[in-house]
Amino acid sequence: MNQNWIILKFGGSSVGEIRHWRTITEQVQHQQTQGYRPLLVLSALKNVSNLLEALLHQSLAGVHTNAIFQLKELHTGFASQLGLNGEQLLANYFEKLAAFCDAIYQQQSITSEDHAKVLAIGELLSSTIGAAYLSQQDIDCDFVDVRSILKADTLDEQDAWHHFTSNRCGFDRDIAIENDLASKKSVIVTQGFIASDEKQRTVLLGREGSDTSASYLASILGARELQIWTDVPGVFSYNPRVIADARQIKQLSYAQAERLTRCGAKVLHPRTIQPVKASGISVTVKSTLLPKHKGTVIGVEKACSADIIAMASHSNVVQIMVDKKYHNFIRQQLLPIGFDRVNLELSSVKHSNKSPLLFTYSNTEQQQPSAEQLRHILMSFKQLNVLDSNSLIIDDKCSAISLIGAEQKSDWKHNLTQISQQQRSQLDEYLSLLESTGVLIFIVRQDKESQWVAALHKQIFETDLQSQASVFGERWQEIMALQ
Repeated sequence: MNQNWIILKFGGSSVGEIRHWRTITEQVQHQQTQGYRPLLVLSALKNVSNLLEALLHQSLAGVHTNAIFQLKELHTGFASQLGLNGEQLLANYFEKLAAFCDAIYQQQSITSEDHAKVLAIGELLSSTIGAAYLSQQDIDCDFVDVRSILKADTLDEQDAWHHFTSNRCGFDRDIAIENDLASKKSVIVTQGFIASDEKQRTVLLGREGSDTSASYLASILGARELQIWTDVPGVFSYNPRVIADARQIKQLSYAQAERLTRCGAKVLHPRTIQPVKASGISVTVKSTLLPKHKGTVIGVEKACSADIIAMASHSNVVQIMVDKKYHNFIRQQLLPIGFDRVNLELSSVKHSNKSPLLFTYSNTEQQQPSAEQLRHILMSFKQLNVLDSNSLIIDDKCSAISLIGAEQKSDWKHNLTQISQQQRSQLDEYLSLLESTGVLIFIVRQDKESQWVAALHKQIFETDLQSQASVFGERWQEIMALQ
């Protein structure tokens, strides 16, 4: 049954402002007039996931009652501004939230499962409000709990932290799910970020994982298109909130977009691209602030033709330089305690006898180990205690600044290292220079990240603008002037 599904994902900045709900409503109605069946994937209201994460620790200390009251006031007040009875609509969720928090206080511990149950409340609240609002606008709308659709990988294959807080789901086309949703009302509203495992327990798909939820659903339903609606109109040469002269990129291939997200670009979750790429579904990144702006299109035969496409960065990175034969063992030790590997196959431009690993840290329940503590942890294993200090190099408090460029050309990498040498009079020398397919990465001290980013962006993207007009759109500050 071909329903012409279109998936519309709206992030926290989109769903969290009253003015944006007019745009959301208009987009739903527009897609219906075009003959599509919209399925909306909603994030929690802006900053609510952070508040819920803080609530976990307030629960441990037994001071969660007032925090829950403030969350309730936030959501019921927001619902009231949309003309809804938030007290009646949301009461059940806050009863559950209070019970979760009381249990944490009683047991005096926060398990990974607790973390998932509490944070999932944010998406359930926003999607309940969203479905009720659209129904009030005379849109034929059904609320669906996405945990009945998205099924996560089993615990046997992962540690508990990643199972409950950063899981993955299958995304094969599923006609049974499509037929079930087709029997419902013409517009579906569901949640991002959450799924369920084989025991029907709530799991999360990683922070900012609503993009991935939408991509899974697009693939499962064989959707015609996935639209990601956020607070910026597309993908930029760098985070436009940091660099006002960042330029919008008109189009990207799946591979280019995937590299950008893996290198730290925040506009899309790193796991977003794989499901839509496998199904050949195009992605458009648009803005609720400027709904008429074309945004960035990602898809087949959409490659950006520039030698250097964009920059991205990971902050608070741990770099480990060691013989490649130890890589799998090190990953096995660090992932269960909350580290996440930057998913790129890397080589070092400087160290021919060592191979790099990059990690970020996501476990908000534990303090991140220092470089010295990591060395102690790793060297305590007999597999590594044969290594001396020169054979295992660990640098923490680093930033990884990545330049994403054309795969088939190598000149840009050489030219870029020359540019970086020109900057050394005003910048500290980078700690290491790494490369991967279509990517060059400077590892620098974290306190120097902003200087490096500004200098590299100015050299690469803020000169010779006319010749790049067919590839790049307007600067961020020019776009914002249109508001």
